[in-house]
Amino acid sequence: MLAKFNFTISRKIYALIALAFAGLIGISWLDSRELAASLKHQKQVELAHLGEIALSIVKDEHAAAQKGPVSETDARQRAMTRLGALRYAGNEYFFINDHQNRALMNPGSPQIVGKDMTDVKDPAGKRLVVEMAEVVKQKGEGLTMYVAKSRAM
Repeated sequence: MLAKFNFTISRKIYALIALAFAGLIGISWLDSRELAASLKHQKQVELAHLGEIALSIVKDEHAAAQKGPVSETDARQRAMTRLGALRYAGNEYFFINDHQNRALMNPGSPQIVGKDMTDVKDPAGKRLVVEMAEVVKQKGEGLTMYVAKSRAM
């Protein structure tokens, strides 16, 4: 049986090279998966920090309404105006929906304000606003992964 595997020196060298190349590909694949997971985690942390900034704006306006110089309605409007002006990562923005899936503020699509967003889906068919509301109802906060629509340049 061992006679079948008698390799010449050149075949042994080629076999070692092929084995090393396969190992290199395997290590590269594992490393790229680890890098992708690390970048995803970094993005989630960044988004959490951005969410904290947005929440601090809302808390600031709520505190102003509690102290009395600003009405609750005016404080809500001021918070929406301040959040609507914020941009991050280029042209990304904050939006606000209520627990009934209505858009309250969306600077990227102002025409949808006041509309029911229950049936809005991403390109993969996920009902975005419904899932976002469920995460908030269950956990109080969180992230919802979805496929973004491509934007025309």
